[in-house]
This record gives sequence, structure tokens and C-alpha cells, in this order.
Amino acid sequence: AYDIYMRTNCGSDGFSDYIQYQFVTTEASPSCNVPTDLFLADLGTNFIEIGWAENDETAWVVEYGPSGFELGTGTELPTSESTFRIEDLEPATTYEIYVRANCGSEGFSEYSEALVITTNG
Repeated sequence: AYDIYMRTNCGSDGFSDYIQYQFVTTEASPSCNVPTDLFLADLGTNFIEIGWAENDETAWVVEYGPSGFELGTGTELPTSESTFRIEDLEPATTYEIYVRANCGSEGFSEYSEALVITTNG
């Protein structure tokens, strides 16, 4: 999802005020395979390490946030490995983690099912 703001370039007079706001949602590519079988590989007080089934893809985006966050508003981190360590987390905090494949010009897959994990306290 993207927020789009538009304004006019008025040359030497600068720019106009923003005149239009539009919300756009990109669609998932049907040819891009969803990562499946998310699992916990390791856990600490400030990190979570996860893995997933690649399903013939080679690049992904991990999105995570506190339990109950809205997809698209979490922290997104790209990776080319099917195991991933999320660091600098809060102790004794529950996080939701999703993964989607990044298929380049083909776009992105749908998100995986959530993996919900609480860091050690």
C-alpha cells in the first residue's frame, strides 16, 4: 500500500501545496509462490530466528510487528535466505511475523500465514 502526494513544480517560484492524496494497493503476482511452513529456529530475549519453505523462490520480505499490527505498517526486511534472524526486539513481547516472496518484475506473493512468537523475558 502506498500514499501518493502530488504537487506542481512552478519553476523558479518553487512548488505548489500538495493537491491530491490517493491510496493505492499493489496486487500480488499469481505466478509468485507464497512462502509456507514458517517455523521458529531460535529464540532469545531480543531476537527471533525463523525459517520457511522456499517454494521455488529465491528472495523474500519479512514483515513483523507487535501482535495485532496491520500488515503494511510493520518493519519490512529483505532477504535472500530462507532462514532469518530478527534482532533488537523487546524482551517478553509477542510479535507477529509474515513472509512474502519478492519476485522482481513479477511483483510479490501473498503473505504467509502469521507466525506468532513471544521473546524470552
